[in-house]
Amino acid sequence: MKNRLRHGGKLLFWGILCGIFWILFTGCGVEEVSNPKKFIYEVLDEGVTIHGYKGKAKKLVIPAEIEGKPVVKISSNAFFELEEIVEEIELPDTVTQLEDQAFISLRALKRIALPDSVTQIGFSAFEWCDSLEEVTLPQNMTQIPERMFVSCKSLKTVEIPEQVEVIGGGAFMTSGLTEITIPDSVKRIEGQAFEGCVDLTRVTMGNNVEVIGQWAFWECGFHELFLPESITEIQDNAFTGPPNELTFYVGENQVVNEYGARYGIPRKNPEEMETIS
Repeated sequence: MKNRLRHGGKLLFWGILCGIFWILFTGCGVEEVSNPKKFIYEVLDEGVTIHGYKGKAKKLVIPAEIEGKPVVKISSNAFFELEEIVEEIELPDTVTQLEDQAFISLRALKRIALPDSVTQIGFSAFEWCDSLEEVTLPQNMTQIPERMFVSCKSLKTVEIPEQVEVIGGGAFMTSGLTEITIPDSVKRIEGQAFEGCVDLTRVTMGNNVEVIGQWAFWECGFHELFLPESITEIQDNAFTGPPNELTFYVGENQVVNEYGARYGIPRKNPEEMETIS
């Protein structure tokens, strides 16, 4: 009996010890980081730019201040070496700029919220973030940058802020979107914005869109689309035509009618559309 207890005690001891080592070396799966010593950074007059991180955290908490100055910028490819590790990033409301490709290829990243303090976002900010499921955009942004969410296969929907006027070229190309609402503030949807979104079956189009760029909705999954009277230009191959059975629901808009006739896309009156799908 004593031998059995002694043996059990040894197992418990080694189990606890292994657990401690696991926590120390892996962060037990969730390592919250705000220690400036773990970041690679540059202190400038206007504030601090983050260039990288030296740890192996699954959750990064970017500090609001380093050496008495606010953290204001995330540089290009800042966390590239963590592409298969980091799952969540928490940004302080001191950050104002994300450089081009700031979070590109973070393939394990699942969620991030961009604070309203962010006023500048470069192109391809989240391109190839395959696991990205949740993203919150700054409410004051006026443009979805070019190629922002290219190939974000796990991204099913995004709430586009009410101030956005332009959806940039290739912004959501080949992403996993299943539905999207384009607010009334949007005036331009640039080329390839939603190209290859084969799972996109529901589009709610704003009432003030004027221009739809080339290949903007090519090879998308919806079969019906309401288009507003505000449309003034639809560029070549903006939509996939037959045999995809696409139908436009629009009033007497000459631009839409001419495009539909050229590509064999039938038109119906908006009141005939029971649901937008």
